[in-house]
Amino acid sequence: MNYLEYILLGIVQGLTEFFPVSSSGHLLILRKLFGIADGGLIIEVALHLGTLLSILFFWKKFISEKIKETINGDFNYLLIIILGSIPASIIGLLFEDKIKEYFFDIDSMDYLIICYIFLTILIFSTKYFINNKGTKISYLAALLIGLAQATAILPGLSRSGLTIFMALLLGLSFKKAMQFSFMLAIPILIFSSTYLIFNNIELLLLDTSFLLELLVGILSSFIIGYSVLFILKKIIDEGKFWYFSIYCFMITLVHYYAN
Repeated sequence: MNYLEYILLGIVQGLTEFFPVSSSGHLLILRKLFGIADGGLIIEVALHLGTLLSILFFWKKFISEKIKETINGDFNYLLIIILGSIPASIIGLLFEDKIKEYFFDIDSMDYLIICYIFLTILIFSTKYFINNKGTKISYLAALLIGLAQATAILPGLSRSGLTIFMALLLGLSFKKAMQFSFMLAIPILIFSSTYLIFNNIELLLLDTSFLLELLVGILSSFIIGYSVLFILKKIIDEGKFWYFSIYCFMITLVHYYAN
């Protein structure tokens, strides 16, 4: 059992899921370093389950309020979450095999350079939206932010980075953009986790060592992810979100010269 490797994978997931630097890209690079060629998509989704739990804990009060609103007959927020979740759900269902084959193979990672260059540009541009004041999310805005989330299925394109960028582009404030970005992650992570666990239940039950390794990774990603959310909120409050573009550019250079 390689508990240390899965703890490190969980730590990297927790650090990079919420920072706009693409957790998928980092996990792919780390799996190649550790030589973990099999079960890439299962590992990816399992570790995302840990960061999903950190979202639920971090925003438990807000989530509770929205659930109460829905129960009391106000379905507006539920509808914008559903609309925002549709694009990624469709792409995930229709192209699961292709995504797994082409984008989670540790021997085929050259496309990461292009993704990280694109991400660098988008994150840098957010410095020009620091004065945004918008707080209302329309149905069209929810759908457009959802399309950005769907694009981030590709490793190297940060889900949080793309959704926050799109929300800012549509006029939302940084605070509202961050909040909606992670609310939008909840249904897609619940769905993908449930779907993948159901489709691989025999493997997980038969290979108990692999299951235990995943559980260790989930725990570490939860602990680190929960801590990172506090840090990210402070960074956003101080208008320093665009600083992550420097890191993304450095990853681009490292990956380029490593190949």
